[in-house]
Amino acid sequence: MPKLIPMAYDRNFQRWVETMHEGVWVIGRYANTACVNRRIARMPGNTAAVMITRHRYSSMHEQGVAPAGLRFERRKQGAAEDERNE
Repeated sequence: MPKLIPMAYDRNFQRWVETMHEGVWVIGRYANTACVNRRIARMPGNTAAVMITRHRYSSMHEQGVAPAGLRFERRKQGAAEDERNE
């Protein structure tokens, strides 16, 4: 099993993330992929090990990067937005 999350998290959290029936994609402070589970990694046809090395916007269409960046900055300020329809 590839290491999907930093060692700072305990094994119970890692087990919980991996067994969820939903995809989990945690974005870090600089829009880097901090944590993913296998379910979300399969969606773009990747593996979790590959996604963990990528920037969040690396698989987006060019015209979606600027709006996503603005939403990301608003989220860092505390705004709650639903990005499921990006």
